[in-house]
Amino acid sequence: MSGVYCCVYGCTSHGRKKEESSVSNFRIPDVVTREGKETEELTRARRLAWIKAINRKGLTMAEADEKPWLRVCSLHFHGGKPAYKRLQNHPDWAPTLNLGYVTDTKNGKL
Repeated sequence: MSGVYCCVYGCTSHGRKKEESSVSNFRIPDVVTREGKETEELTRARRLAWIKAINRKGLTMAEADEKPWLRVCSLHFHGGKPAYKRLQNHPDWAPTLNLGYVTDTKNGKL
């Protein structure tokens, strides 16, 4: 079966054709280097937050660059999609729902 699969551990959602699925898939955001230093730092932090949230063994910035087909589905966002890159305090700035592991809410550790 071909299609797009979510890379979050334990997530079984996939999309073949947009009209067949209510689940959307999103690429791990790129680091934006052409909009100034502040934007570059912000988008680098966001990319790292996504990679940390995905929590796959061996997934690094470099590996994410080598695997541009990696996707995170809409089931991992409160609003069903990632927030705008400049909204760093928005809960959907990085995936936070149904991530396949338990987070210690007292200190934010896995």
